[in-house]
Amino acid sequence: MGRTLGMAAVDLRIAGSDGAEASRARLLIRAVVLAAAVGALWWIEPLLLVAYPLWMLFNDKHQLAHDQVSDTVVVRRAAPIATPRAVDNARAQLDALEPPEAKVLLGDLDQLRLHARAKVRTASLPIFILGLLALGGMLANWLVNVVEEYYTLGHYFWALAAPIGLAVTAWWFGRQQRVLGAGTRVGPMVVITSLVACAALVTAPYSLWAHHRGGLVVFRRERVR
Repeated sequence: MGRTLGMAAVDLRIAGSDGAEASRARLLIRAVVLAAAVGALWWIEPLLLVAYPLWMLFNDKHQLAHDQVSDTVVVRRAAPIATPRAVDNARAQLDALEPPEAKVLLGDLDQLRLHARAKVRTASLPIFILGLLALGGMLANWLVNVVEEYYTLGHYFWALAAPIGLAVTAWWFGRQQRVLGAGTRVGPMVVITSLVACAALVTAPYSLWAHHRGGLVVFRRERVR
């Protein structure tokens, strides 16, 4: 697929140094070199793994060693663009319209754009979900303080509630996209939710932290403050 799950969550991909799609051979070379570099650094001194990413600061294309060997770069996934043929067809259709018809069409499109932008920015349901999660967290903390046997309740509450809240949030934005035909792709949000669910289940005490970061990524993708 040309990207890891983490890259898919933040809409990144691996490309050739010229910006073209990376071949499977390049991706394989990159993966092998990366695995070898990580293994060697871990064997020599684990702290070197922290310094390894700093290598990107010392070259123009901000490549790591495995990217330089495979001649690849990590780029943000570009939005689909219209092909020259599609542009020519659209231009021919617009040229065939009479000026009054074109004016009415452009006015309708402008109203649709404003309506879709207002709807996409609506975050009432996610905010309501966050409010419910906050109330549930407060109740869990209160029970922890009252009943000592419930000292792990807060951790497990967020381990369960955080992925559910993000899943409903992803569903909401996906529904907005289907209804309006506007918005970002749902796939990365599903990946984000899955990663947060794994992090919350594996490290229950830090599930609230995972929920916060996952929520920030989701809302950043949707341009919702």
